[in-house]
Amino acid sequence: MPHRALALVTLACWLFTASIGVSMLTTWVARGGLRRQWATGDRFLAKLVIGHASLALTGLAVWASYVVTGLVGLVWAATFLIAFAVGLGLSTVILLTPFPARRDDDAVTVAYRHATGAAPPPPARPDPRGRPLSTEALITALADDVQTSKLVDDMVATALASERPVRPWVARLVALIPVAHGIGALITVLLAVLTAVSAS
Repeated sequence: MPHRALALVTLACWLFTASIGVSMLTTWVARGGLRRQWATGDRFLAKLVIGHASLALTGLAVWASYVVTGLVGLVWAATFLIAFAVGLGLSTVILLTPFPARRDDDAVTVAYRHATGAAPPPPARPDPRGRPLSTEALITALADDVQTSKLVDDMVATALASERPVRPWVARLVALIPVAHGIGALITVLLAVLTAVSAS
């Protein structure tokens, strides 16, 4: 494949991969991922995600500059940027994957589990009439087995009524989004290296 065509194919692949990454990033931010990381004080993951996205988009801009100008230094700079971005992306996947199990970072949850040997009750939700559940009402309900049972039944009914079921094929498609992003990133790195070598 001619050098110019290879550079354009790399650019197209990079744009495709970046568009998936930007979609995942905006979804993560919109669902409170960034806010939760800053609120807990554990800001490493947030910095890692932002660093990954920044490096990838900076590399994309440098690659586009290379396609326009043809300067060999830019192709190598962009290749190094995408390689580091992929490394940060792999680190992000490792940190976000709940293996072997999800961590219980909440000290209250850990203390409750240690004291009782069981998981804590689910967080209070608004009651079916739409009013928020007060702390006093929750304490009173948890002190009596019958009221606790009724509270749990009401919360489950409210949750089931408010949540739409997710179709299995939709869940499978959603799971393929990060897979497509990862495969696109690896192909982009390979094409970038081939382009850089052929440009030298």
